[in-house]
Amino acid sequence: STEDLIDSLEQFLKKDLTVLSKSGTKGKAATDNSEQYIDEIKNLLYEDTRIDEQVVKKISHLGSKLIYAGKSNEALGFLLHLNKQIDNTKFKKLRIDIMIKIGLCYFFQNDNSNALKYYKQAIADASRIGVQVESAHPYVFLGTLYQFRCDLNKAESYLQLALNHCENDPVSTKEHI
Repeated sequence: STEDLIDSLEQFLKKDLTVLSKSGTKGKAATDNSEQYIDEIKNLLYEDTRIDEQVVKKISHLGSKLIYAGKSNEALGFLLHLNKQIDNTKFKKLRIDIMIKIGLCYFFQNDNSNALKYYKQAIADASRIGVQVESAHPYVFLGTLYQFRCDLNKAESYLQLALNHCENDPVSTKEHI
């Protein structure tokens, strides 16, 4: 039922928030180091002419740190720039991860239309190349976005997908699609 679905998702999100709050010192450190992350991203994006897989992974990881430090606006600018620079054929899986993070940035900025656009594009691209989006988060946010739009059927569908991914979703700082 819908109530069971909501209860299960609440438990998942509480677990997620508990893990994040237990790493409170990490969150504080991320906030304290956000200027360092910004400088490092600028160096990688604008001064290093070679964009290879390691650079893309590093910028993506630093973008995550900025998002969790409450600097989603800064992260968004860098991630959008990176998304334009990378070759879609060479970095397919990484581009999906970046689009999910861009969607998250827009979600935190209450730009629901762009959040929806990037989440849906990431999931569609993953499906097209035969990759499974393992994290429950994009589905939770999509369900939430559709709930905001009062499209309860789609909301329930995406929240059910999120529940299906909850068991396999490692709540950690690992980078994964």
